[in-house]
Amino acid sequence: MADLRLITYNVRGLNSPQKRRRALQEFQRLGGDVIFIQETHFQEGRAPAFHNRKYPQGYFSNFGETKARGVGILIGSHVPFQELGVLTDPQGCYIMVKGTIGTTRVTLVNVYLPNRLQTRAFRKILDKLTAFLDGMLIMGGDCNVALDLPAEGLAGAMTSAGSLRRQFQKLLGDERLYDCWRTLNPSDKDYTYYSHAFSRYSRIDYFFLPHRYLDRIRRCWIGTVTWSDHAPVIMHLTLPQSFWVHRTGDSMTHCCLT
Repeated sequence: MADLRLITYNVRGLNSPQKRRRALQEFQRLGGDVIFIQETHFQEGRAPAFHNRKYPQGYFSNFGETKARGVGILIGSHVPFQELGVLTDPQGCYIMVKGTIGTTRVTLVNVYLPNRLQTRAFRKILDKLTAFLDGMLIMGGDCNVALDLPAEGLAGAMTSAGSLRRQFQKLLGDERLYDCWRTLNPSDKDYTYYSHAFSRYSRIDYFFLPHRYLDRIRRCWIGTVTWSDHAPVIMHLTLPQSFWVHRTGDSMTHCCLT
């Protein structure tokens, strides 16, 4: 079995060289194997390079009109990933990458939903996914929807309108997709985003898995807000394959099984 650490992170723009370096250092410090990033703000045709020796392989969907939106998936150099297909969005709101990690077929989907009509946008992405999906689905991203009830929040916590929350939850239920953090932390209170403009907290960044893969989750937790206005969400999954990752503190040793 392999221990795979995934991170989803809204990075709030990466056009500064200093911020790109800091982001890559943060991903490495967190021990990420596969990174889902939102709001790269790369413009199609003018996107800067974003990789280093630890993360040499990246897939991106960039917005063609301005430096806005944008999503990407980075794969660690130690991860035995073989690409089988990529589906990008000219609006920079999603990217889908399918392939194999070791002997396991996976489809990685990263989404950044708009701050209005989120359910409609998500339904369109899921329709695209139906024809693209191959193997185990792992979805991450910023949905701009707070699925927690108002009573779960802090005083002044930002929540979506009740109708939007119910619509989005129904869509997740229809597709049998589960909020990984909430599944493992049914009674906890935590947040991934702090709005300085409104002095409000919310949890709008997620990992989603189909029901049949929930037993693969070893752990899912929310990190600390540092240089972005979002906190990373970090998840450990186990995959049956021909490599494993041993972690001691922040160090990693990668070994092949024979």
